[in-house]
Amino acid sequence: MIQVRVDDLMEGRRLQFPIVDADGVLLLAENSEITPRFRELMQIRGIDSVGVHPDDAASATLGDLANELPGVQFDDSLRERLSNLDANASPRNSMVFHGCQAYDPVNRQRLSEKHEKSVKSIDLMVQQNLRGDRINGSAVAQMAAENLTEMTADCENVLTTASLAGTDNELAQHCLQMSLLGMAIGVEMELDADSVRMIGLCGMIHDWGMSKVPEEIRKVQRRLTRTEYIEVQKHCVYTQDMLESMDGLSRVVQQISYQVHERPNGRGYPRGRTREHIHPFARILNVADCYAAMTAARPYRSPVMPYHAMECLLRQSRDLFVDPDAVRALLRALSLFPIGSLVLLSDGCVAQVIRRNPESYTAPIVQRIQDQTGRRFSPEDADSVINLGDSKITVNRAVPNPRRNEIPLEGDELEFQSMR
Repeated sequence: MIQVRVDDLMEGRRLQFPIVDADGVLLLAENSEITPRFRELMQIRGIDSVGVHPDDAASATLGDLANELPGVQFDDSLRERLSNLDANASPRNSMVFHGCQAYDPVNRQRLSEKHEKSVKSIDLMVQQNLRGDRINGSAVAQMAAENLTEMTADCENVLTTASLAGTDNELAQHCLQMSLLGMAIGVEMELDADSVRMIGLCGMIHDWGMSKVPEEIRKVQRRLTRTEYIEVQKHCVYTQDMLESMDGLSRVVQQISYQVHERPNGRGYPRGRTREHIHPFARILNVADCYAAMTAARPYRSPVMPYHAMECLLRQSRDLFVDPDAVRALLRALSLFPIGSLVLLSDGCVAQVIRRNPESYTAPIVQRIQDQTGRRFSPEDADSVINLGDSKITVNRAVPNPRRNEIPLEGDELEFQSMR
């Protein structure tokens, strides 16, 4: 038998052999179907993993699926044109929408390498700042401008590359991802190019003060205590001190960075300000920070499934725990089943969401990666990409990505998800 996590079992799959527990006790008879009730019973009984026959392993789970999804190519002339966006025009007017077009592996690799290089650059600047070196803010601003260019050419490709990146340099990785998410929200809110770039800049530097929080607090293998959480909140002040030694940053950039963790209902920090006293760009970045924090691994938990993170933000926006306008913009940018996440389709196939559908939050564009028997789809298969908005096939449910060890959201974690 092969041990398989209960969370990884695919509902609707029929198995040839029985499923047993760690002691060999029968849990599900041969020729039975995996049902939601079976998964629920296992969770009630506290059974995290079960024994599955090797011949059933492919159809019972997603298996050892890789996340190499291709990207869309665009030439240098397009990049040059996008780099010179009118500062007063909304980048959304220049956004390239690719419809039912799969990603190209060459460009995907280029974006992955560029993302890794950017993470290393941010980490290096943080370390230089800690040593007392003067940092030129224009370098960060240039990085934000380049990222906006890439996003205008293919926003989904850039965002999925960031969401599936590794966990090295955790602080730099988080800052870069939420910078990209913040810019995507700004684009969907039809802000002008200068504003979107400023959001990207602030996103990349707003958390640098976390590097001054004691490591034993940042890497504790449990939820923070209230006392430890107060220590974490001090990173906003530490960030301001670090930004003072950076050249070329305006006061408004420092203000936005300082307010990212404030909440519209006054339950945020460091000052407990309410919506009307929080800079609009800080409210945007707060939503990006919440989503990025929930969907990232923490020392005390695995990453939350993107669908559950989006669902949580929508629920909390009703109570002004997060800004409703920014949440709606994030929903438009990612869809209800966010790009990069995995879903189980009504035909029994497992697919990865690769693009949003501007016409429907619940019917994104997906690429099938496994059929109902466990057979892998070839990336070159033209029929693997489906616009669910034009199909009778629907999404049954979101499924966890086994490569990232994703988990459902249990309870109301929003108040704690930004704790590092």
